[in-house]
This record gives sequence, structure tokens and C-alpha cells, in this order.
Amino acid sequence: MGNTYTTNPVTAACTVTATFARNTYTVTPSAGANGTISPITPQTVAHGDTATFTVTPDAGYTAAVGGTCGGSLVGNTYTTNPITAACTVTATFARNTYTVTPSAGANGTISPNSPQTVSHGSTTSFTVTPANGYSASVGGTCGGTLVGTTYTTHAVTADCTVAATFTLNTYTVTPSAGANGVISPATAQTVAHGDTATFTLTPDVGYSASVGGTCGGSLVGNTYTTAPITAACTVTASFARNTYTVTPSAGANGTISPASAQTVAHGDTASFTLTPDAGYHARVDGNCGGALAGTTYTTAPVTADCEVAASFERNRAVLLVLVGGSEQSTQVGQPFAQPLAVRATDVDGVPVPGTVVTFSVASGGAGAVLSSTTATTDRDGIAAVTASANGVSGRHVVTARADGVEMPVRFSLSNLPAAVADAAPVPTLGEAMRALLAMLLVAAAVLAMPRR
Repeated sequence: MGNTYTTNPVTAACTVTATFARNTYTVTPSAGANGTISPITPQTVAHGDTATFTVTPDAGYTAAVGGTCGGSLVGNTYTTNPITAACTVTATFARNTYTVTPSAGANGTISPNSPQTVSHGSTTSFTVTPANGYSASVGGTCGGTLVGTTYTTHAVTADCTVAATFTLNTYTVTPSAGANGVISPATAQTVAHGDTATFTLTPDVGYSASVGGTCGGSLVGNTYTTAPITAACTVTASFARNTYTVTPSAGANGTISPASAQTVAHGDTASFTLTPDAGYHARVDGNCGGALAGTTYTTAPVTADCEVAASFERNRAVLLVLVGGSEQSTQVGQPFAQPLAVRATDVDGVPVPGTVVTFSVASGGAGAVLSSTTATTDRDGIAAVTASANGVSGRHVVTARADGVEMPVRFSLSNLPAAVADAAPVPTLGEAMRALLAMLLVAAAVLAMPRR
């Protein structure tokens, strides 16, 4: 029993021979899921010897070895301790985990912002939030895709990094200009978020600029500055023809039509009808420039607000017409029976009141003594003076003149001697000529009658 050997009852000389054989033990291996152990069958191992197994984990897994044999795993080789009894080698396989380390630059955040533990082949996601006006991009060693603000790594197979960076957004500001002016610069501009863009608008002469589009902004003089840019936008310049106010006015003694202020486009003209009262004529002042043709006043091309000021002046006499008092005679020292009368008229034959007419007599010899040397025309345009014969007999002339009248009127008078004062007056040359003219007119009328 045990280490004690007891012989049978001894009845003769005999021998007891002890022999010794080395113990062997069974080492039983096993492997869990996601890997293998080789050899996989139980192994017979002599006392004190070791047994070796190859442990092969699946991709993404790591092996660990337990059991009752004890031993050590180096790489994929597991070597038992010296075997002194039957024992087991149990291989298990755990899925690998890795550290994904996130980081974010200035002007934005990444969440979560602490290192993440991720199983082999799995992905992890981060929320990347740029500051206003910035855009995110993601680099690092994990690889992945950014959709919106969510960054999802590729399947993780090793420790890796996710690095978010943020860049200031830029936008395109697209200018355009309509007819009758230009915008500069005329090409699309790249503008950083929150910055402004400036454009110079140059309208053609006589046009004014206005600006629309989607950028917003303000026009000061010819410079348009956008609002702070936060998206792609447009600056649209348009140019409208300037309009100006032409203001008419009229003084007394006439009218202007139209009489209200007129709106006139740059470079156009405006026309007005001037109607003076009878005996008056129009003149035009003001700062529009232009010309008066008949009763129509047409301005020069209008380039600014201006005025047309019509005034009406009494017509000037241009003609003196003999009304009466010529071709008469009287005794020396006696008054002539009829006053010496003239009518002053304008170019249209309209009587002109208020015209001063000067009457003059020849010096020396027969002549007349006038009641006055000047007379002013009345409302009918007539000026008259009375005359008396001086003390010298004979024929003489009284002349009537007025400023602005080229042709004077001459009154032919005769002073008769006292002895023949009652005699029939001798026809004057003028009276003889008028009689002859009348005879000629009658003869011409007779000749013109149709013959039968």
C-alpha cells in the first residue's frame, strides 16, 4: 500500500526487485470563441516536463490563457509550467479596444472632447460645432466622414485621433450693372464672413444710381458698401435718368401756360406758351436758357432745376400814322382849324399809349406856333397839339417824331397873308397829288370792268 511493499509469506529464498517508471499526466487544452488553440487534443506530458500550445486569436481579438496548469503566454505561444499532475489549459479571446483621441482648434468645439474607448471594428461619432461664420473640417488618423455637424470615424482598428479645425467662411459677392452706368469692380468678389465689400458706381451723365440685390448695404455718394456678409449675395446697380423741376412764373399783363411746375428728364426741353395782353409783348428770363419763337418759349436742354420767368412789357411804337391836321391853311397869326394829330402803333398795328411824340417847326420864315412841343399818346395811341400861323406867310412843315420810330410824320401847312385870308385856298401839292391818285384809281376800275 502506498510506498510500502509487503511480500507474501516467505517459504524459501526469494528476491524483491524494485523498478521505477516516470509518471505522465494529461494536459487538456480548450479554446473559447473567436480564436483557436493548437494542439486542441489532450496531451500526455511526463512529470516535470512542460507543454506548449499555439493560441491564435481572430482578427481584432487578443488571447488570454487560464486553466490549472499555469504557464506564460509570449506572443501567440503558451508554455505551461512543469507538469506535476493532470491539468488544463483554457484559452479565451477578448475583443480588442482602442483609444480614439479627439481635439479641436480655435473657433469651434468637438463633443465629446475626451478620449473614447472603441471596440475593434466599431465606429464612434463626434459633434463638431463651428463658431458663427466658420466651417469645420476634420483630420486625424482615424479617417471618417463629416455630414452636417456629425463626424463618424471609419471602423477603428488601432488607437487613432480625430482633429477638428475651423476656418472662417468666405462668400461670393456678385455685382452687376444695368444700362447707363458702370459698377467697379465688376467681377465677383470673395469676402470673409462678417466683412463688407465696397463698389464704386459711376452713372452716365444725367443719370443717378440706385442699388438693390441681396447683400444689403448703403450708397453714400457713388460708393456702395455692403452690410456685413454672411452668405453669398448680389449687388445690383441700376441707373435712372434724372428728372428736374422747371418752374414757370408770369408777371402782370400776360400769362404763361402751363403755369405749374413741370418735371423734365435730363437733356429734354420744356415748352411754354406766353400770351401777352393786347399792347404788350413777352420776354423771358430765368436760368433754364432757351429761345422765344412767336408765343412759344422752348428751354435749352434741362440739366438741373431751373426757372422760366415771363414778363410782359408794353409794346414800343414803331410807326407814327398821320391822323389829321395836315394840308390846312389859315391867316397869319390865326390858329389852324384842326389839331395836328398822329397815332403811334406797334409792329402789329396796335395803338401804343404812353408814347411821347415830339413836334418841331422849321426855324425862320413861315411857320407855326405850337401849343406844346411834346404830347403823349392816349389809350388810343393818339397824340395831338394845336398850332397857329406865325406872322410870316408861306408854306411850311411841322414834323412829329418819337423814339424808336424811324419815319417821322410831316404836317404840310400854309400861312396866308391877311389880304387874301378870305380867298379860296390854293390847293397844296399834297392835295393835288391825292386828287390825281383818285382819278387814276377810277380809270383803273373802269378798265378792269368786263367787256361785253
